[in-house]
This record gives sequence, C-alpha cells and structure tokens, in this order.
Amino acid sequence: MTRRILAGVALAVSLSLAGCASSPELTVSAADRLQQQVLAVTTAAAEGRYADARAALEVTVQDLEAAVDAEEVSPTRYREILAAVRLVRADLEAAAAAAAAAEQAQREAELQQQLEAQQQAAAEAAAAQQAAEEAAAQEAANGNEGGGNGDDGGGNGDEGGGNGDEGGGNRNEGGGNGNEGNQGNGNGKDD
Repeated sequence: MTRRILAGVALAVSLSLAGCASSPELTVSAADRLQQQVLAVTTAAAEGRYADARAALEVTVQDLEAAVDAEEVSPTRYREILAAVRLVRADLEAAAAAAAAAEQAQREAELQQQLEAQQQAAAEAAAAQQAAEEAAAQEAANGNEGGGNGDDGGGNGDEGGGNGDEGGGNRNEGGGNGNEGNQGNGNGKDD
C-alpha cells in the first residue's frame, strides 16, 4: 500500500513537472532533468530499494536548487515541487521503516522457528533416551525373572537334594543302626 501511495505522489510530482515544461516558470531542460530524477526515485521505490530512492530524491532536490539558482525554475514552482518532494521523502521513510520492521519480524519468526525445531528435536531425543532406558530396565527385569525361574528350578533341585539328603539321612539312620550295632559290639567287649 505504501508503494502505491509513494508511486502516486511521485507521479503527481512528475505530472506537475510535465505540466510546467511549457510554462515560463520552468524551462524545458530543467523539467527534463527533474523528470528523470523523479523516474529514478519511483523505480527504486517500486523495487523496494528505499536507500537508492532516497539518494535519487536528494539528487532531485540538488537539481531543483541548481535550477532555481540558474533561474530555470520560478520561486513559486520551486516551492510546489519541493512540497511534493517532501511528501515523497516522508513516504519513502515510512516505506523504509515498514520494510525494516517486516524484515525484523521475518528474522524473528525464522529464529523462533529454529528455536522451536531445536526444542522439538531435544524433546524427541529425550523421549528416545527415556524409551531406551525403560526398554533396558524392562530387559534387565525380564532377565532377573528368568534367573528367578532358574532359582526356582534350583530350589526344586534343592528340594530334590533335600530328598536326597533325607535319603542320605535314612542311610545315616541306617548307619546309626550300624553304629548301634557297634555299640552292641562294644558292649560285647565289656563282657
């Protein structure tokens, strides 16, 4: 929108210069030079090159002042053109400020997107790490349960061993019987 306003003001300046070209208040050569400068301003502004547009506008003002000094432009026409130049300058400054603000907003948006992407990547990495740790803990727990089953099996084996021990105990009892027999033998020795 600012470009349309700027182009409209520049066009108005250009038309006022063209309308004055045949007037004794502005010589043809001065009007041609000023129109070329106005064209440079509007072209640069339309392309978003606001610094170039402002520089071309300053050249326009310098040419205008030189034309006044050379009496190629009347004081009345000088004031009219200078008023239009001021409007164009204000529009250029506003457009440049808006463009700078838009660029800054774009940079901030890009930085925000990068930050969000980094945060998302960090969150995904943390989730993946947590999932890996949980999987490792689950695997370790499953391995201990398997050992527990082995222990249970060992317990069953121990029970079997206990049965063997009981059998051994029975044998010991038998051995004890044998010992009792020996005691009997010992008793015989006393006799």
